[in-house]
Amino acid sequence: MELFQRYLQAVKFLLPSAQQEDIVKELSEDIRSQKEDKEAEVGRPLNEIEQIAILKQYGHPLIVASRYRQAPVQYLIGPVLFPFYWFVLRTLLLIALGVCLLNSVAMFASGEPLRNLLNGLPAFARAGLPAFGWITLMFAVLDFLEAKFRLLDRLNRHWDPRSMPSLPKQPQVRRSESIFGLVAGTVYAIWLLAVPYYPYLIFGPAASVLKLTPLWHRFYLPVVVLALGGLAQAAINLARPDWTWLRATTRLVSNVVALVILRFILDKTYPFVIAIAGTGSAGTRYEILAATLNIFIALSLAGVAIGLSIAVVLNAWLCLRELRRFIRGRAVASGSF
Repeated sequence: MELFQRYLQAVKFLLPSAQQEDIVKELSEDIRSQKEDKEAEVGRPLNEIEQIAILKQYGHPLIVASRYRQAPVQYLIGPVLFPFYWFVLRTLLLIALGVCLLNSVAMFASGEPLRNLLNGLPAFARAGLPAFGWITLMFAVLDFLEAKFRLLDRLNRHWDPRSMPSLPKQPQVRRSESIFGLVAGTVYAIWLLAVPYYPYLIFGPAASVLKLTPLWHRFYLPVVVLALGGLAQAAINLARPDWTWLRATTRLVSNVVALVILRFILDKTYPFVIAIAGTGSAGTRYEILAATLNIFIALSLAGVAIGLSIAVVLNAWLCLRELRRFIRGRAVASGSF
């Protein structure tokens, strides 16, 4: 009964987050009861017209949600418009806070004292308070007009349940992404396995005059394991694209392990490459080449470490989102049709 699920989804969006599950469960059971009674009366499953008739009895999702938001006190913005008011206000204030924080960070990066970061707070107040005032005034006027001209009643009379948003699709890992991961991961794994036997794959023509320091070998096996782990994740997600949790978890673990490996590489392996002994001016050129390459590698690894740190935060957030989806379920309500 997709139409009923879409209705519950629309009502749920308009409810207070702390009460969403309980209210939607109660409403779902009520609708289910009416559906079963009607099916017992007609002796067959309900068609779309009969489903619409049941939903029309409840009314527009705005009306249903507003009944649960009713309060015994006077309010400036009523329960019908409050969900939209809160969504717009929260979004704009978060944008204003983000802009002010970025401005403070930019000032700090340019050499300003650390205390200037606090300048973002009054800047946020100057940007946020007028936005709060104007948005509140606008919604208060809209609420007054709705109450005076009964705009919601008109909307409810012309409301068609079939116009509600579709149910969200189950998240999946795109097969094209998995295929690309398989191809790229296979090439990378082959390259890693071949590197100990063919130094040319690292240094190119300079392989005859440069080589890695012996300490690199202790990190070789963990790097190979990480590469094979990414390859396995792509293969599994190609067969099971609905296992989005596997991609998020694998990437988080890989990023954390890679960050730990990088820390030890930066601490323990400098210099990263050394010049093969040469004579005269040729030997001097090789030493200069090795020193230049060591600086370049150090800067590159530092950049990779920064990128991995950002990736750890992003993938940790994705893992939390997957955990929340698992705990709360993917259904619109606990009692689905």
